[in-house]
Amino acid sequence: MGSTGFQVSASTDTHRFVLDNLRDNLAEGQRVVAHCRTALGTGRHGGWSYALYAAIADTTTTPVTVSAHVLLYLRQHRHGVSEIVVKHLHETEGPVEHQGVTRRVLEALTPTEHPHTRQWRDEAISHHRAVVDARLRVKEAVGAVIRLDRPYTYGHGVGAVQQVVVRSPTRWQRARITDTGTVTDSPPLRAASGWALRQFQILRAPEQSAQSASHIPRS
Repeated sequence: MGSTGFQVSASTDTHRFVLDNLRDNLAEGQRVVAHCRTALGTGRHGGWSYALYAAIADTTTTPVTVSAHVLLYLRQHRHGVSEIVVKHLHETEGPVEHQGVTRRVLEALTPTEHPHTRQWRDEAISHHRAVVDARLRVKEAVGAVIRLDRPYTYGHGVGAVQQVVVRSPTRWQRARITDTGTVTDSPPLRAASGWALRQFQILRAPEQSAQSASHIPRS
């Protein structure tokens, strides 16, 4: 479960290298039948930058079995040397990362009774369902004033933001509800990644927040 570093030229395509390296090192009779990748962002996932998910068929078994592999990787430059670091995990090893795997990869897998594998697949499927639900919740929240489950901190003098009016799925503004309407006191802000997957409370429905202050009766 350790990682391996590969020195490469500066012109090497990181994603292509990882996929080709996986294919080149498969055991005889194994092949990639579906794959996808996702960016992991910063400050999480142990410092890894990307995850490659691959459904790999083993044609030496009867019937043919298809299992999932997760490759965590990053690109780093030290002392003029470019290096790609890869950590290769099979689904039986209980990889934590599952949120970026696509349904195409999941649907290519054959049934299994391995407990770690079943847990990983169940969590991936549950995440897909949560994403679908979150998209519906986002549609309902656009134009509404909501209270997030926790504050998010922004720079340039904005500071902590927890109560916002949702301008779009990716934009919001800090907001206060007053007797005469909704008051915003920040510039448009980039919504936090994955915010709709977390709990939030709608404080003022879209129809109300879209009205001007003069049309909102005093309580």
